[in-house]
Amino acid sequence: MSMMTSSPYKPLVFVTGASGYIGYGVVYQLLEAGYRVRGAARNTKVDRLNLALKKYVNEGLFEAVEIPDIASGDLKKILAGADAVIHTAAPLIGKSHAEVAFRTAVEGSLHVLEEGYKLGIKRFAVTGSVASFPSSGPFGDDDWNTLTKEEAIESNNPRTIYLVQKKVGEQAVREFSKEHPETRIAIFNPPYVYGPFSPGFQHILGSQWKDQLAAGTRPLSTAGQIYGLLEGEKANNFAALQPVPYVDIRDVAKVHIAALQLDHEVPEPLNAPRLLVVSPYLPKFGESLEVIRKERPSLEGRLVRLEGVEEVKGGRDLKEFDEVKTGLKKIEEVLGIREDEYKTFRETILDTVDSLIALEGFNWGEI
Repeated sequence: MSMMTSSPYKPLVFVTGASGYIGYGVVYQLLEAGYRVRGAARNTKVDRLNLALKKYVNEGLFEAVEIPDIASGDLKKILAGADAVIHTAAPLIGKSHAEVAFRTAVEGSLHVLEEGYKLGIKRFAVTGSVASFPSSGPFGDDDWNTLTKEEAIESNNPRTIYLVQKKVGEQAVREFSKEHPETRIAIFNPPYVYGPFSPGFQHILGSQWKDQLAAGTRPLSTAGQIYGLLEGEKANNFAALQPVPYVDIRDVAKVHIAALQLDHEVPEPLNAPRLLVVSPYLPKFGESLEVIRKERPSLEGRLVRLEGVEEVKGGRDLKEFDEVKTGLKKIEEVLGIREDEYKTFRETILDTVDSLIALEGFNWGEI
């Protein structure tokens, strides 16, 4: 049964990581779709969420709540009344010590699932990562990267730690699903995520975002890579969009919400599937610059220069890759979202650039 019906009742969805780039995008799309949302964040981000979504707060459709520790905090009160859970919270790469990252990935995910299950919640959507798969595929439910926790701890390498934390977190969710087959859980595995900030997200970032960017703290998340295209001569801040898989943040939000709207019972073999969420289009550095130059000519003087930058060659249309096509097909089979419904690369680039320019021009004095 779909959660959305013609009745006046608006289902309540609990979202973890609601102040994050992906989490906030999910929250905003849920609200736009007519859901009520209770979003979890930490510390000052709670007040920022309420400010960012003031319209929905005033309408009684959104509530921000604080979770000091997602792995052990009392979730009964904040989960009470929820019809479904979308779990997007996770340690960011390089932001946590290995043991803390593993604990949050495993115990945090399980704690949310277990506490929700005790209250009768059966529908869950979990944000995973393509990083949990082998780097070149395959991308099946039981295909994992081969790194171990011991290797990650010994390496003390942020990327290695991240690869393992995503893997062990998803494995814990899969195990929970096997133990509770009556639940309906979907795990979504995006690669690089680009796309515009949802309205209000500037309040989450705060007025110090440029200082944070200069300090290397990545406040813009992966959208910062596209911002790098606008940084002209600042070669050190430039990150080329190489021909690797990506997905638009709006499509990431769409699939999470679609998992809550299934009108059919998901067959047992598809319970807690790991779904590769990837755009059928291929990002290319040169093409992205040409799109911006043609469609936003006023930004010509800000674009990075190609001189001295060797673009990665040989990128094919991603639809030609069998493994990726399998991922797109699986999304369509499970959720009914067709390949032609994804945002195009042109849409992603231009909408992200427009969003970033709007952020630059935001009048903080009018808050």
